[in-house]
Amino acid sequence: MAWNLSHLELETSLLSPLSNEPVTQEIISHINDHQISFVGKVIKGKNPQQKIEIMNDGEKKFHPFEHGVLKSFSPDHFSIDYSDYSYVIGPLHNEPKPFFENFLKTKSQQQHLCLDFSDITEFSSRLDNLIHLINGSKVIQFGLKKSDTNLIQELLNLSLSSDQILLITLGADGVILKSNQTQSNFQTSNQGKILDTTGAGDAFFATFVGAMSKGISIENCIELALEKAAQTIQRVGSTTIEINVAKRTE
Repeated sequence: MAWNLSHLELETSLLSPLSNEPVTQEIISHINDHQISFVGKVIKGKNPQQKIEIMNDGEKKFHPFEHGVLKSFSPDHFSIDYSDYSYVIGPLHNEPKPFFENFLKTKSQQQHLCLDFSDITEFSSRLDNLIHLINGSKVIQFGLKKSDTNLIQELLNLSLSSDQILLITLGADGVILKSNQTQSNFQTSNQGKILDTTGAGDAFFATFVGAMSKGISIENCIELALEKAAQTIQRVGSTTIEINVAKRTE
């Protein structure tokens, strides 16, 4: 997400625990090469990782996620002045959940929390366990399947405040956008062969939130985000592709 935000020419900091493994310095160097400020903490342990195999039929086999130092994630690890940030954006997992909750308690009205709830399975797929974070977030994203009809309907029944936006991404079946005034469906861009969907959700979410923070209309934010996600899935790995934001502000 930080990578995609930085490519929208937004000043971006990456907050994450990393391990004391030798590869960590290479990771930090790579982060700095892209003008992203690393404000995380290096602690003893292993870096979080997930092995993904591309099978012969093109499908992906996900091996169990190894949380590594994420299990030690604590807001106390980071000496951060929250007032420095207009937006805090991230994927919701059990480990960083207290960090986001702490931000909600201390943020000003000019600061915004934007959360990707795509891995809701960590929370037994129950919205009532997350409602305080949903209510406190400006932009909420859920990555689901079209067949998740009950959860989709439960989300669409949520009462949103005047400045909240709910995004439900459905892969090839498009995106549902809901605000307190409207609900719209958007189709995905069909641009070439799908090689790897890794990072597409992050690319979509970061691009949408980043474009919105620059004052771009919601419809154009969706267009930009779909374009970025469509470009991402045409390459193997979580890649970043430049897109022209300026033309959407005209």
